[in-house]
Amino acid sequence: MKYGVLRARVVKLLHHTPDDPKPHLEVLVAAGNANYRLAVNVRSDDETNLLFHVEPNFQNATLAAVNALPVGMTLPARDDQRVRLDYQRGDLFDTSEMQSVAPRAIGDPNQLDGLVSAALNAAMAADGGEVFAFGNPWPPEHKPDEYFHFRPGQGIHDLHMNQGSPPPHVNDDGVWQDGGLIVQVPGAPTQAFFFAFQSQVWTTDDVTGRPVG
Repeated sequence: MKYGVLRARVVKLLHHTPDDPKPHLEVLVAAGNANYRLAVNVRSDDETNLLFHVEPNFQNATLAAVNALPVGMTLPARDDQRVRLDYQRGDLFDTSEMQSVAPRAIGDPNQLDGLVSAALNAAMAADGGEVFAFGNPWPPEHKPDEYFHFRPGQGIHDLHMNQGSPPPHVNDDGVWQDGGLIVQVPGAPTQAFFFAFQSQVWTTDDVTGRPVG
């Protein structure tokens, strides 16, 4: 899969209704004169529960590397482990502390939606607030964005762990290509959000990222 890091400012949030089959928080962001959409998983479907972890004061070597990136989309080299995320190899957080969002969580926003939204709203309100989105970018489309209607539609999704996946997602597996969000507000601790699914395996091959055992 492709991998990108998008550095941008938050413009608008769009919450799906509780009965919507697409369990995402849609986020409009801007980088210079370009608009992008972030599709952030905040609810689960019936088959796999969404897991998440929030680092309220994220301190990692990754921060210095991403803060040196230009505004906009960066497509880091495959072996660039400075700005790529890997939940199992990057010493980002304690994976045993991940917690689940119940299937078809009632309410909008739910627990996770509320936590992510609060951080993004703070970044939107603050002068100099930024979000860094890690995941799978989709290129400019020959149509407006589905939700925010800007042209050309483009953005980044798969902002979650992208290894140890069951079929039909095994082709998305790889090392040093996990997704996530880092939110920075001047004068406040940096927050980081990490996402995975209970159907994913936590012991993966060091080359392919596919499940071991």
